[in-house]
Amino acid sequence: TGFVDWVNRRSLDLFQGTCTAHNKTTAILNFNTSDCIVSVDGGWSDWENSTCSVTCGDGTVTMIRECNTPVPSGGGNNCSGKSINTDSCNLGECPVDGGWSDWENSTCSVTCGDGTVNMNRECNNPIPSGGGHNCSGESIDTDSCNLGVCPESCNTLEKELDKKSGKRSDNKSGKWSDNKSGGKRNGRNGKKEKRQNKKGNKPNRNGWY
Repeated sequence: TGFVDWVNRRSLDLFQGTCTAHNKTTAILNFNTSDCIVSVDGGWSDWENSTCSVTCGDGTVTMIRECNTPVPSGGGNNCSGKSINTDSCNLGECPVDGGWSDWENSTCSVTCGDGTVNMNRECNNPIPSGGGHNCSGESIDTDSCNLGVCPESCNTLEKELDKKSGKRSDNKSGKWSDNKSGGKRNGRNGKKEKRQNKKGNKPNRNGWY
């Protein structure tokens, strides 16, 4: 075709002869350059990948190619297939920060009255992984607890009664003494008993003979 183009730029009557192409012989002056065009089918370039759709973990990546190796020409066929495709990609484990579980309480430190109770929690909701941060804060805490009024002991009750009545209790028996008059007690029944004045003696200061 380069030769024919060169010829066409000159006087045609200067050239004589024939040209054989595609098993056909044609006079040069009657030669059609379109007969020399060869069709070329298109071909795909290499795939070019885009970046992964995620910054960690599993994602997708888009792959692109062009029908330019070679570009179809001369009526050649275009490339067959897709110019865009997707594939999976993985950028490693994503960091997961730890989270606290709910508080779990122990039993109260006392069986009645005011006390304390320990509270525990764990950094497992979720467990930190992939370089994630651990839980911030304390895993153990204390709080107050109250299990009601404690029952009073016997000694406590006696002291309360002693304060109200002003009487003293017998340390051995716990019974109240009645010693207002200062009289002596009978050994058997504890009753006061005045001695009879059989001999005519005068009574002393306390009225006893």
